[in-house]
Amino acid sequence: MAQTIEAFVGKSLDEAKISPLHKKIVGLIAADYFFDVIDSY
Repeated sequence: MAQTIEAFVGKSLDEAKISPLHKKIVGLIAADYFFDVIDSY
């Protein structure tokens, strides 16, 4: 049975593991947002 590309992508994202690289990227984005907000005030 063939599945649609939307189903394939959705299933792949649901089964994906979070790597240390993902955590570093999220941390850098959060730090950038924090310093941007501080700089605004």
